[in-house]
Amino acid sequence: MKRRKRLPTRRRDALRHASRALILLLLVQNLLHVGLLLPVQALRETEEREGVCGTKVLRRIWEPDIYKTSLFYLTASENALLLGDVHFTHLGWFPQFGAALDCTGGAPLYAAERTVSRYGQEEMYCFFYGRADAPSIETVELSLRYISGYDEAEGENIYQEHVRLTVPKESWMERDGHRYFLLPYKLEGWPYQTSEHTFVTGRDNAGKVVTEFEITEGSYASYG
Repeated sequence: MKRRKRLPTRRRDALRHASRALILLLLVQNLLHVGLLLPVQALRETEEREGVCGTKVLRRIWEPDIYKTSLFYLTASENALLLGDVHFTHLGWFPQFGAALDCTGGAPLYAAERTVSRYGQEEMYCFFYGRADAPSIETVELSLRYISGYDEAEGENIYQEHVRLTVPKESWMERDGHRYFLLPYKLEGWPYQTSEHTFVTGRDNAGKVVTEFEITEGSYASYG
């Protein structure tokens, strides 16, 4: 019977010190409520705050132009989507902002928008995300519009299109029988007097409109 080889004393001491340091770090984090050890732990706090649970990570994006230590996560459960971000400091990982999208209404298509900017800069970073439940939807288009006037007879705003985006194939994901998309887009300033309004259109294989509506779900955040 072979005897188990013992680690050299220095290596044992190093492993012992590393284990103690890790345990101490976890205790400090729990007792003082400072940053977390892993980014996904901070993300779970965002999900709890937004009332979303039982999610799986679909995609992670790093956007250093927004904030060098921020990570954006798109997560999904059976009934909801969430786009949340976390950032790293010398104290560990911290949750930032999040925007949940309820997917329980029986609609053919769900969509939301998160807009992020930095103080003093005109550029805006838009994250469009959603879930297509209708099998007939093959293409999703996003139309960024501004209000150019008001129709007195119809009693509604008149919109003009600034840019139209088509969600590319690489922005689609499939998980547990659902189809999701996440499309980041950098908006180089906004030259109009009115705010930006995004309309989403789902089309079938022949180009026929299956559904169309204005996106009203999401959030806006600004970083220093």
